Amino acid sequence: MAMAAAAEAAVRKPRSEAQREAARRNGAKSRGPITAEGKARASKNAIRHGLWGSVHLVTPGEDAAALEALRAAFAKDYAPKGVLAACLADRLALTFWKLLRCDRLEVQLATMAPRPQRGWLEAEKGMPAALSRLPERALLERARARLDRFLVRGIALLEGSEPGPRRRRPAAADGADRANDEAGFADGGLGPG
Repeated sequence: MAMAAAAEAAVRKPRSEAQREAARRNGAKSRGPITAEGKARASKNAIRHGLWGSVHLVTPGEDAAALEALRAAFAKDYAPKGVLAACLADRLALTFWKLLRCDRLEVQLATMAPRPQRGWLEAEKGMPAALSRLPERALLERARARLDRFLVRGIALLEGSEPGPRRRRPAAADGADRANDEAGFADGGLGPG
C-alpha cells in the first residue's frame, strides 16, 4: 500500500500555463546584483574566515595598507632575484598575513559567548566558551598548521637551505632492517616510524 502511494506521488501533474507564466515572471524579478558595487559586495557573501581563499585577502576590519607594507617588507628582506623568487616572497607575505589573522580569530573565539548544545536554547551555566567552540578551534588549528608548514618551507626555499628538521632514516644494513622499515617498524616495533 505504501509503495503505491509513493509511486503515485512520484508521478507529477503537468504544470498549467498560468503556473509557467508565474514562474517566468518571478524568475525575471531578480538575477542578482547589477552594479559593480553590488557585485563586489555579493562576491564576499561566502567568506567565513578568509583562511583558505586567495581572492579576498583583506577581510572587514583589516588594513589593506598594512598588508601592502608587509608585502613590501618581505620583498625588501628577501631581495628576490627573478620572477619565481619574487612570487614566492609575495606568497610568503600573504601566508604570514593569514597567520596573523589566525591570531586575531583565536582572540575572537576566546571572547565569544559559549554556544548552546544542539537542541538547547541557552548554554549551560559555567560552560567555558572554549569548550563550546571546539569545531571552530579545530578549523583554526588546521589552518595554522598548514600555513606554518608553507611558511617554513617557503623561507627555506628562498634562503636556499633545507626546510625544517625532517626525519631521515639511515640506509638499512641488512634485509631484516629493510623489511622492518617497509613495514613501518623502524623504531623496534613500537609503531610507524
